Amino acid sequence: HSINDLKQMESHLKSFPDVFPQSWNRGIVEKVEQEIDSLGQKARSFLRDKNTATDCADDFRRCFIRMGHTLVELQSFKDHTKSVMYGVLESCLKSDWGYSYLFELGLSFHRGDESLGDDENR
Repeated sequence: HSINDLKQMESHLKSFPDVFPQSWNRGIVEKVEQEIDSLGQKARSFLRDKNTATDCADDFRRCFIRMGHTLVELQSFKDHTKSVMYGVLESCLKSDWGYSYLFELGLSFHRGDESLGDDENR
């Protein structure tokens, strides 16, 4: 709710830049979107080839979990986060090994992989 509150404050106080500078809210939004994009790029980097994807499966899973946390916790960024997550999944499916990789990823989420922490397994 705090991001929405900032947007409301900005709309109500935009004629008073000394009280609420517009760049303050815009900077927060841009920073969060950059972090989401960065997680997506990092996740895609783990999908370069099958060996990298296999070796970095835990890191890929962590990136996806962090994006999932953003999706759930910051509703204002839901559409942006979903778009980035879909893009990552689509890039994986371009490879002949992508479908089986995502199937295994889904299974690891379902069983709560031991290599992840308790917070990530929830």
